[in-house]
Amino acid sequence: MKRILSEIVDRLSDTAASLDALEMVLVESGVLTKDAIHNRFQTHKGTVETHLSALRSMIAGLPE
Repeated sequence: MKRILSEIVDRLSDTAASLDALEMVLVESGVLTKDAIHNRFQTHKGTVETHLSALRSMIAGLPE
C-alpha cells in the first residue's frame, strides 16, 4: 500500500511541477497574469477537490 501511495505522491509532484512551469511560461510571455490565475484558483480548487474526495475517503479508511 505504501508503494502505491508513494507513486501517487510522486506523480502529483510531477504534475504540480509541470503546471508551475506552464504557468510561468504563460505569465512571462504575457498570455496570462498572476492576478488572472489567483482569481480563478478557488473555482478550480473546488473542482479538483470534488474529483479527489473519493480517493481521500478511501485513504482515510485504510488502517494506520
